[in-house]
Amino acid sequence: MRPEAVKSILTKYFPDGFRPRLNRDYILFRNYAGKESISLPPDNESLRNIIESEGTYLDGSVFIISKELTDEIGSLILRIQDTKADVIFYSPLMNALQPTLSQNHIYSVEMFRDLLQANFPGLYYGKDSFTFSGAEQDEAISAEILRVWSSENALYPAEIAGRLPYIPLQEISVRLKTSPDFVRTAEGKYFLMKRFYVSDSEKEEIFRFVEESCRADGFAAIVNIPCESVRANNYELTGDGIYTAIFGKVLQGKFYRRHKIITDTKEGPDIVTVFKNYCRNRCECTVDELTELCRDLTGSEYPAGILSALYDTMIRISAKTFTEDYSVHFDTDETDRAISLFMAGQRFIPIKGITTFAPFPECGRKWNHYVLESFCYRFSRKYELRFYAEDGGKLTRFNSRNIGIIAEKGLTLTYIGMLAESLSRQKFALNEENAGKYFFEAGLMGKSKFSALSDVVRLAQRIREGRN
Repeated sequence: MRPEAVKSILTKYFPDGFRPRLNRDYILFRNYAGKESISLPPDNESLRNIIESEGTYLDGSVFIISKELTDEIGSLILRIQDTKADVIFYSPLMNALQPTLSQNHIYSVEMFRDLLQANFPGLYYGKDSFTFSGAEQDEAISAEILRVWSSENALYPAEIAGRLPYIPLQEISVRLKTSPDFVRTAEGKYFLMKRFYVSDSEKEEIFRFVEESCRADGFAAIVNIPCESVRANNYELTGDGIYTAIFGKVLQGKFYRRHKIITDTKEGPDIVTVFKNYCRNRCECTVDELTELCRDLTGSEYPAGILSALYDTMIRISAKTFTEDYSVHFDTDETDRAISLFMAGQRFIPIKGITTFAPFPECGRKWNHYVLESFCYRFSRKYELRFYAEDGGKLTRFNSRNIGIIAEKGLTLTYIGMLAESLSRQKFALNEENAGKYFFEAGLMGKSKFSALSDVVRLAQRIREGRN
C-alpha cells in the first residue's frame, strides 16, 4: 500500500479527521479503500500504524495537513516575531487565520495547538498561548505591555489591547490588576510605575511617618500618609491609586498592607485594639464614626469589634454617642443600691425595668438607659449587662433601643434561660404569639419573632409546671 494512497483517502473522505479510537472509522476507511482499489493490511492495528505515520494527530483525530496551511501559519508567526512580540494566544491567532483554518476543518483551540506543536517545534507552548522566548505566560504579558507602552504615563486596558492584537483584552486586564508594574487610577486607567516619581526626601518623610505610627499605635492609616507633593507630581494617579503606588515604591518589603492599614508585622494589629486606642484619644465618639473608620481601614464593617471597643473604653450617653470616662463620675455603691430597689428580690430584670432614675445619685451626666447600660457593663460591683446573641450574649449587634437584661453577677442562667423564667411568671397563656409580644414590649428582645422562640416557650411551660 502506497503512502500517497493513504493520504488520498484521509484527505478525500476524512476531512474532519480519522478517529483511531472508533471501530466505525476503520470500517469506513476499508470501504473507501475498496472503492479506490487500494489494498490494506487485514488487521486494524497495522492499518492504524500506517495512518498515524502519514497524518498528524489533532485533538485525538488524524488529519492530513497541507503544506500550504503550514506555510501560511509559519509566515504569519514570522511576521509577528519580527515585531519583537513574545507571547501569542491561540484564539486571536486562529481569528487571523480563520478562513484557511475553516477550509482545513481546524475549529478548536485544542486542534490548533496540536497543529502548531506538530509543525513548529521551536516554540514554547502553554495551555492558552505560546512564547518565542520560553518566558512564563504572566511575565511575558507584562513584558509585552511594557514593550508597547510608549510615552504615556497612564493608559486604558483597551488602548493597550489595541497595540497587542494577539493577547486578549481580558488577559491584559488581569495582568494590569495583578502586576506591581501598574497601578489603577480612579478613571479606570493604569499608571506605569516606572513613571512614578517620589524624591528621596519624600521617601524619608513617608517612611518616618509610617514607622512612628506603627511604634505608637501598632499601625498607620495609609490615608494619613503625607503625600501632597507626591500627588502633585503624579497627578494621573487619583483615588486609592496614589497610596498603592506609594506603598509599592517606598514601603513594600519593610511593611505590610491590609486594605488601608499598614503594619510592621505580618500578623497585623488586633483591630479591636486599634479601635480602643482610637476611642481613648477621643472626648466623644459615635458608632457611625467608628464604623466609618473600620470601613476605611479594613474595607468592611466589624460591628462586634466596634461595640466592644466603645463599651470597654467609653460611656454610652445616647443611642449612638459615647463619651470619655472622665466626663462621668459614678458612685458605684449608691448606684447599685438604686438598681436593687427595682430588682425587688429578683435575680434579673429588663434594662427598661428601671422606670425612673429619681433614686440614682448624680454622675455628671443626665441618667438614661444608655448611661445605665455602661454602668452595668463596666462599673457595677453587683450587676452585669446581658444581651441575646447566638454566641452567649456578647456584644455582637448594634442595639439602639436598650434591649437587654440587668442580671446579678455570677448568675449562671443563659439569656434563653432568663427569658424562659421571666415568661413563666406571666399570667397569660404560653404560646409563641403571646410570648413574642411580651418579650418585645418588655424590652427583652428587639423583635417578637426569633429562632429560639419555640424553645423558650417550651422551657417556660416546664418551669411553670414545676412551680405548680
